[in-house]
Amino acid sequence: MNGLFSPMLAAMRKRAVAPLLQGRVLDFGCGIGRLCDLVAPDAFVGVDADSKVLAVAHREHPRHVFQNLDRLPQLGGFDTIVAMAVIGYVDDLPNLLSGLSAKLNPGGKIIMTSPVPEAILLHKFGARLGLFGSDVYETVSRLPRRSGIEAAAKAAGLRVTSFGRFMFGLNQLAVIAR
Repeated sequence: MNGLFSPMLAAMRKRAVAPLLQGRVLDFGCGIGRLCDLVAPDAFVGVDADSKVLAVAHREHPRHVFQNLDRLPQLGGFDTIVAMAVIGYVDDLPNLLSGLSAKLNPGGKIIMTSPVPEAILLHKFGARLGLFGSDVYETVSRLPRRSGIEAAAKAAGLRVTSFGRFMFGLNQLAVIAR
């Protein structure tokens, strides 16, 4: 979130997922707790791998629950799992989806957003200018198109129930269910 436009882009992702949030929510890759104002403390768990970011989340949202990623195996019972702009950092998307699916209640869903592969060059250029965050994805191959998301979901025994693009077509949103 260190680019000039990073807060605006995060707000656009948040607006895209907001209408889809229901029940108990797991924010996978929660960062500083970007969904906390949309989900009641007793219905929210955020997980992240960065302990410094989690410390900020705890301080900013003391009533919400935040856990280190290594606690994910002990968590479960979610109606909605959100993964905003994190799949570009994941090596094995089918495995991730399978693991997240095991955390869902019956009828639950996984909501994923990610840039489309074509957005990477723009992101890299914008990052150099300080417009976007410096956390540029290492490889464009980790950012699947719709067909890649559908294939990963199928490999995990899931299906894409809704798909769309937003942010001028440079980001995608997939809703995935059993």
